[in-house]
Amino acid sequence: MAQSPPTPNLPPYNFYTCAGSKAYFKSYASGATYYRWMVSSDNGANWDTVRDNATYSGANTEALVVVTTAAMNDYQYYMISGNAYGTANSFGAAAIKLSNNIPDIPNVHITSTSFCQGSSPDIAGNGGSMYADTILWIYYSSGVSYTPRAFDYPVINFDTTIIIHFDRTAISDTLAVIAKNACGSSSPKIIVFTLTPLSSTLPGTAGGAATCATYTVPAGGSIFADPTTCSPITTLIPTGSSPVTGIIKSCVTIAPSVQSYNGIPYVQRYYNIEPSTNPSTSTATLTLYYNQSDFDNYNLARGTNPALPAGPADASGISNLRITQFHGTGTTPGTYAGGNGTIDPDDNKIVWNAADSRWEVTFDITGFSGFFVSGGPLIPLPLTLISFTGHRNNEGNLLQWKTAAEKNTSTFEIQRNDNAANVGGSGSPAGFSTLAVIPAAGISHLPIDYQYTDADPAGTGDARSYRLKMTDLDGKFTYSKTVVIQPATNSPFNISFSPNPFHESLSIGMTTPGPTTALLSVTDISGKKVLQQSVNLRKGDNKVPLYKAATLQPGVYLLTLTSNGQQETRQFVKY
Repeated sequence: MAQSPPTPNLPPYNFYTCAGSKAYFKSYASGATYYRWMVSSDNGANWDTVRDNATYSGANTEALVVVTTAAMNDYQYYMISGNAYGTANSFGAAAIKLSNNIPDIPNVHITSTSFCQGSSPDIAGNGGSMYADTILWIYYSSGVSYTPRAFDYPVINFDTTIIIHFDRTAISDTLAVIAKNACGSSSPKIIVFTLTPLSSTLPGTAGGAATCATYTVPAGGSIFADPTTCSPITTLIPTGSSPVTGIIKSCVTIAPSVQSYNGIPYVQRYYNIEPSTNPSTSTATLTLYYNQSDFDNYNLARGTNPALPAGPADASGISNLRITQFHGTGTTPGTYAGGNGTIDPDDNKIVWNAADSRWEVTFDITGFSGFFVSGGPLIPLPLTLISFTGHRNNEGNLLQWKTAAEKNTSTFEIQRNDNAANVGGSGSPAGFSTLAVIPAAGISHLPIDYQYTDADPAGTGDARSYRLKMTDLDGKFTYSKTVVIQPATNSPFNISFSPNPFHESLSIGMTTPGPTTALLSVTDISGKKVLQQSVNLRKGDNKVPLYKAATLQPGVYLLTLTSNGQQETRQFVKY
């Protein structure tokens, strides 16, 4: 059925500005696939197509920018938009009206004026001002002095968003906003931001949820603080060969108790840093914060491992402190998909802050993810493991993994756990045995894909769990996370999950004899339905994402697939 072409919405307003400034017009046409602006220099008697050049930009977009000259007074504009079914013109025509008007004072609307000291929030506001060419954010000092803050924005729809790094010592920060065009500048609009001092109390409770802050990090770095309490989470400064940029999420969590992995205990307080851009290669200087009680609890559970400092004067404990960095995403040391490495901070960068009664540990990093403190070095593996997944196919259980880079790697041991009670576990539960040893690349700077098929999984009615033992040429090794694969059944769908257990996203594999529509229902262990979605399946193998899987709380769930009167139920785990 033919659809009418979209009609652009361009009210017949005039744009008042000065010769030498820019005029902006924008027309909306829902469903349009192309746009064309038209211009008239004789009050609408004749119309010409606008083309991008020194005077115009955006001639084939929704927004047209005009660099005005004195000769362009009363020039009129309208838009033609269209799709596959035809074209339509905008109603009326907008015109340029040249004048000597200095822009009005910006009518700024700021979402908030209260922030934590040292933070770097994105501040969204409307800096609209009639006749404006640009909006300029500046420092406002002593009521008379102005310092540019590098926030000079062209005004298109009069919207502005700025990133401010607030001073760590000031109790307020005052900015001014002015509007400019070729005729001059408006009077400033003054905005006072109130800064709450950083708390001396660190965030988080044992066994509680993660405390997070998300900012677009500036070049000078930022303190990430709990926006509610202003308790510091981390301090991050872009440094090194590939300084981190963009939006960064910084979280701190306190485990219910001291946790161990491969025989190494870790401090309960741990950190996850997640940049949105280049998380595996970006570089920075990071500061983590700890209470003395964090180290005291570790020392009580450390066994024969080296102790962490018992106080500010404990030079031996300071020297023992190590940071283990696990790449990828996860919640405990055994759940991260990537490789890991040990960071030995300089002793003089492990500082006791007497004023705030906390430890501050500063070190340089390459790549991001999880950071855990111990009193003894976890042997670093010279590779980055991007992923490790598995699923059932006609040949058996297929395991696949990918590395981003390798240096002096030796082998991958594929290990299987036939003890059903340990399925889904991490670390070194009883029951793992080696199925095969696959040579590693040794040296590689490019991604490499590996795979192995367990053609004869032991047992007939239980799930099987697998892990990799990754060894370098010096004999040092570490383990990957554990992957669980459900057994083969006589069911019509042969459901599988990837990965299982999962943390953020979950894919569901299934096989059907022909095209069909299926209903996926997820229940928790109490039988309460928590998710449901409908999927269209093709003949043969299918793989679909479970939408909203990230919203599930950690725990055990049952997925039931229903189609053509048949059902199949399988279990999966979120950690």
